[in-house]
Formats: sequence, C-alpha cells, structure tokens
Amino acid sequence: MKTIYFAGGCFWGVQKFFDQFEGVVSTETGYANGPEKAPSYQEVCRSSGHAETVKVVYDENRISLTDLVQYYFMVIDPLSVNKQGEDTGIQYRTGIYYTDEEQLAEAQGVYEAEEEKAGAKLAVELEPLRNFFTAEEYHQKYLVKNPGGYCHIPRTMFHLKKPVMDERIRKQLDFSLEIDKEKNVFRQTHLSGHGRNENDAEHAWHMAIMAYLLREYANEEVDIAKVMLMCLIHDIVEIDAGDTYAYDEEGRKTQKAREDAAKERIFSLLPEDQKSELTALFDEFEEYRTAEAKFAHAMDNLQPLILNNSNNGSDWKEHGVSAGTVYGRQTKTRLGSEKLYEITDRIIRENIRKGNLPDDRSE
Repeated sequence: MKTIYFAGGCFWGVQKFFDQFEGVVSTETGYANGPEKAPSYQEVCRSSGHAETVKVVYDENRISLTDLVQYYFMVIDPLSVNKQGEDTGIQYRTGIYYTDEEQLAEAQGVYEAEEEKAGAKLAVELEPLRNFFTAEEYHQKYLVKNPGGYCHIPRTMFHLKKPVMDERIRKQLDFSLEIDKEKNVFRQTHLSGHGRNENDAEHAWHMAIMAYLLREYANEEVDIAKVMLMCLIHDIVEIDAGDTYAYDEEGRKTQKAREDAAKERIFSLLPEDQKSELTALFDEFEEYRTAEAKFAHAMDNLQPLILNNSNNGSDWKEHGVSAGTVYGRQTKTRLGSEKLYEITDRIIRENIRKGNLPDDRSE
C-alpha cells in the first residue's frame, strides 16, 4: 500500500471523487503543509496556511499513481491560484504532496504533460508532504452523510467508473509480450525427424503436456497444475541468461548467477503479487525438494531424451557426450518417477548398444 495527498479545493468533493475508484483503499480529509500545529477548521478558514487535503491510500498493484494524478487533474483548475470553484483562500490552493522520490518521479511525468497542455506554468504545488492533520469527524465522507451538500466538483465526476486495472493489466501484458522472446532461444536438442533446433517455448510446452499425460507415474501424488506451470516458466530466464546445454560443465558454473539476474528483471515486469508467486514457483523448481519439483525435473530430463532417441542420438554424437555423462543427469529422474527412470535406462542402454553413446562407465 502507498499513500499520496491531494489538495484540490474543498475537500468534501475531492474525497468523494477519489472514493469511486477501485484500488483506492481509503481516504481521509485533513489539513496539510501548514504550520506544525494541528489547526481547527475555523483556524484554517482564517488562513492558518494549511491546505484542505485528501489523504489517499491506494494499492499500487491495482491502481497506479499515474492514474490517480491524471484523475486529479480532471477535477481541478490547475492555473487558478488559491481558488477552486467559488471557494477562495489559501486553504483552497491545489497541491500534490508526495511521500518518496519514486512518487515524485511518477507524479512529475503527469504534471509536466499537463503543464505542456496548458501552455503556462501550473499553480499546483508539487512538494513533499511536511505534515497532515486529520480534519474533524463531520468533514469525513461529508457528501455521503449529506448527499445534497455543497460541492464545487460537478456530480457527474463521481460516476466515472474509469477502469482501474489499467496498470495491472499493462504489467501483465508487458510480461506476456516479453516471454514471447523465449521462442527465439534455441536449444541444442533437435526436433524429431532430424528437424531444426528446438526453442525454449516448444520445450516448455512439450514438457507441460507430458507432465499431464504421465502424472500417474509420479512417485508421489502431485498437484499437476503446479507441475505444468513449473514446466512452462522454468526456462523463461533464458531470455536473458541464454540456454545452457545440459552437458556444458563450463557454462553451468555461471548458470545460476545469470539466471538469478534474469529472474529478477523478467518477473519484475509483473504486478508484485504475481512476481512473488512465479518467483517462488521458479525457486521451488530449482531447489528440487517437493514432489512437484522432482516430477517437473523428470519431464525436463525425459523430453529431450525422447527427442534425441528419435533422432538416433545425433545430438549426443555431435557434442561427444558419453553414457556416463547422460546417466549423471538422467539418474535424477528416478527422484520424480521410478517408472519413467526404467524407460530412461532402457533408452540409454539401447543407444549404448547402437554405438550412439560411448560407454565410459567403470564396471
């Protein structure tokens, strides 16, 4: 949750205006950025130096500060000095009072756009919050208590019902577009029928379908939806980190550092709750401890194995991979599925027999 403060003339209407937006958690009327002494309403009306202000607490994952500031400019005259509607006095000045530098940067973007649109210097203060004193109880939700009460803001502005998920949806769509780049990350494994190199997105999709089909062979009961999602996201980090071939020992030394940096950048495109959710799922996969992670890893091993087998071991032969190296990776499949490891072992032995994998194991 974050908090921003808006002074926009009489605070009765300003509070009613912001209360309509989903994503605004709470509002409170008060007096801001005046002397360091709590004033009464009467003192404010006698020019105490405070501005009638609405404190807005908002969920930044559901509504952005950019949206709030844009809405704010819809109900004020930004060129008017100490006057909004018929209300005149220093307490009716306009201002956006922020609480951190991040808010300043976001609000300033809208502010500068409005100033350019106006073609003149705005009278709206853009300053850090110095103080805020809650107004008397009868000023809280005044227009709810008094529906016919005075307001300088046209009442049609209380029914905008503007979309408030814009920022959340924007982030989700930005992430959705970003992961399209996974289709450009090509693996060492080739498609069946001696086709082209497989890309990461194809690998992830193939794993997810296999997980669903083969779930009955998991060593333990698993949440198959969770397994499938692990399969689908586990290589997204390779958009930045690149594909590390399973048998590239040198590349694996830096793999974790590269993937951690990629994980932070890419998942940060999402709303915070979804970033946390997918990061936790990615980490669970990497830690290899839960039944779901073990079964997902079994799919990550088995999927390229069956492709390589269908191509007569051509990828192993191209990279000079030995049976001992393949077993070193594939043995972990049994942690997720003993049954699928039996199949894996049979495939590897057949490729040893064919000469596709040199058998360098000690007897």
